[in-house]
Amino acid sequence: MWLEERGMQQAWVDRLFDSVEFRTVEGEFLRVLNPGEWNHDQGPDFVHAQIELDGVVMSGDVELHLDSKDWYSHG
Repeated sequence: MWLEERGMQQAWVDRLFDSVEFRTVEGEFLRVLNPGEWNHDQGPDFVHAQIELDGVVMSGDVELHLDSKDWYSHG
């Protein structure tokens, strides 16, 4: 599981998803403007990221998980 998540993190930082159109479960358009800096220490996976969610630009930290239940077990 760790290797799969690590691969997703690598794809995030390498911007391998730029041609993908993301939508939230609510159907909102999501675009990654800047993946941020990969944090290899404790805390979020990426810091200082920038996304656009349904036309609103947001900046902050990003935590990536393959399964939503991992968010809760991560603490």
